[in-house]
Amino acid sequence: MNTLFAPRHRQKLAILIIAAVSAVFTVLLHSRLTDSPNAGDGQHNLRTAYNLAYHGVFSPSVDLKPSNYREPLPIAALALYIKMVPSLSADQTIKSINQGPAVVAVKQQNLIWAFICLLGVGVVVFSSVRLSWLGVIAAMIAVALTYWLFLQRKGILDRTYTEIQAAALMVWCSFALIQALQTKKAVWFAAAGVLLGALALTKAAFLYVGIGLIVALVLAYGVWPPPSWHRRRALGLIALMFSAMALVVVPWMMRNFVQFGSFQITQRGGVVLMIRANYDTMNDVEFAGAFYHLTRSSSLKQRIGAYLGFSRDDLEIGGRLQRLNRDGSASFAANDLEAEKAGRPQDAVSFYRAARAERKRLTRYFTDQGVENPSQRADEELQSKALSQILADPLRHLKTSIVFLWHGLPNVGNLPTTALALAALWAMALLGLLRRNAVMIGIALFPVGAFLFFALASHFAARLSAPMIPNMITALIVATAWPAQWFVAMARKEKGVENGESG
Repeated sequence: MNTLFAPRHRQKLAILIIAAVSAVFTVLLHSRLTDSPNAGDGQHNLRTAYNLAYHGVFSPSVDLKPSNYREPLPIAALALYIKMVPSLSADQTIKSINQGPAVVAVKQQNLIWAFICLLGVGVVVFSSVRLSWLGVIAAMIAVALTYWLFLQRKGILDRTYTEIQAAALMVWCSFALIQALQTKKAVWFAAAGVLLGALALTKAAFLYVGIGLIVALVLAYGVWPPPSWHRRRALGLIALMFSAMALVVVPWMMRNFVQFGSFQITQRGGVVLMIRANYDTMNDVEFAGAFYHLTRSSSLKQRIGAYLGFSRDDLEIGGRLQRLNRDGSASFAANDLEAEKAGRPQDAVSFYRAARAERKRLTRYFTDQGVENPSQRADEELQSKALSQILADPLRHLKTSIVFLWHGLPNVGNLPTTALALAALWAMALLGLLRRNAVMIGIALFPVGAFLFFALASHFAARLSAPMIPNMITALIVATAWPAQWFVAMARKEKGVENGESG
């Protein structure tokens, strides 16, 4: 395969071509940046980065009270960027940096991550195809598709969200893992562990996905090693990978333990798990209706609704599916939001608002009790309650996870492309483990693990699946290139036979 140790001149030329094309696409992406202010999570991220850059405190609030509500890596990267850009590093307020030319300059940081992502996709594809010229062509196609189908998606570049950072890190984690399994070198296992840790500090859920990946590797290479692997060395290398990941994440978790009494990356896990546990109480009608309501493709949603007998009216107040509806356009959305802010879960209609209202209620309760860090204590209480509810009926939880796995599948371009990319990704994950194929495992196992984790432990908001799209594209292109590679090899073999006979 075209590893980093292929003929040097060919490999260097190929990487230069991939980097040049990635740079061109990155320049073209600049037009996607606008002066539209960040709102919601994007605004919260920017405020935290501003306070870190200007005041040295990881906090989103004006009073600079330390927080662990957000993952640190994207915030720290943005804060460093703010300090390095003269127009942002001085004379900005927490308000002015989120408007006009300043917010455009802030968003330009995403172009750096876009280039890293595009280059990573190209390098992974090139290193996964045996024929150099075919690898370069496949890499160019993958880079172009990532530009069109991922980087131009709403919210990826023109907001200070964290999906683009997660996607870029995941692609390079794939590359490091492929190199680690192919070369069996400690440096690549350490690199994969560092990148897994960086992913966890970008999206906290990836800590658990990373641990799951390591367990899968222990089973595939340590417990049942292939003939070319020695069990003891395999376990040692995987232990090194885990240690490298721990070295990245543990310092931040220790900071949170010292300041907030909680050994975790962020404090949002409790409310997310409570939202997910609420959905386990769906009745049979709501379970069927969830496939209709949670379908992202509008055309497919209409077909499912017509087939199952659901319509928009079922999602409104008094409708059969009202508890599923968290949309801001719902007729009862304002009342639901008011119930959340007032901490009255009994007055909330939707599962989503009921869980968030319960968090508000618990936060106020612990505040009145004089508990230190009441929001942290409330989140812990929610997590404990949600776990108890899930473990009380695990089969029901697994059943509803099917709905959220369906909901979490991203729409990549169109339905046929999405279906092919998903099929390639899942097939690679399964076959990769069975055949101990380094490329398949590296490309597919981590994103498939993420899909499964988000379906089990969250309500799988649309943004959560976005970072997996570059890996989906990579899987599709590599799976397409391999048959072409086989046909070329067969043609060369036949030509060699004919030349031998004629001679």
